[in-house]
Amino acid sequence: MREVINRIDGQRLKRFFSGEVAGPLNADFTIGSPPENHYRISNAAPPAALPVDPGLDESVAFKTIHGTQLEADIVNTLK
Repeated sequence: MREVINRIDGQRLKRFFSGEVAGPLNADFTIGSPPENHYRISNAAPPAALPVDPGLDESVAFKTIHGTQLEADIVNTLK
């Protein structure tokens, strides 16, 4: 997406998003954050995984819907 916006509009993604999406919506949103705003950012942890029927977790449909499963204990770590 970044490359498409840059080639068509000549702007970087951050500036484009700020001017075309967040700005008109008066949304307090940015791509990336300077250190002075880090106190405003919440830690994120995925919910515990739901039980799945054996074999279903290898199906294309399951992988499409669920994507990569993250373990909650490694979120926001350097692992």
